[in-house]
Amino acid sequence: MLNEFGGDPPMTPDEMEEHEISHVAEKLARQLEREHGAQAAVKLLAYAMDTIQPGLYQPSDAERERFMQDPKVQRPEDLSGKIDFDLSEVYSEKQRKWACAQDDPKFDEMCSGPMKKTK
Repeated sequence: MLNEFGGDPPMTPDEMEEHEISHVAEKLARQLEREHGAQAAVKLLAYAMDTIQPGLYQPSDAERERFMQDPKVQRPEDLSGKIDFDLSEVYSEKQRKWACAQDDPKFDEMCSGPMKKTK
């Protein structure tokens, strides 16, 4: 039985919170995709993340140039920047377990570093 449904052991509060967040994010992503199309949904989510955490989305030089020429002409496929995540932050045991299971040195800090407090 899955621990999500009261299995043994049951989910910890951090795992429950992470589980809820993933469900809400998936629901939001599907809604945006239905209403705006896949490419526009990605662009909307990138811009939303940057609104919440300024500087998270880094537009490419080409994207910035197109915007400066005519901001009204932007199309969903014009998204060509990068999202700068700090992969060293871990907020739950579920994230830590996932990071430890990865076969890539860039996840070592997540696997062994200190657990961050949720904001």
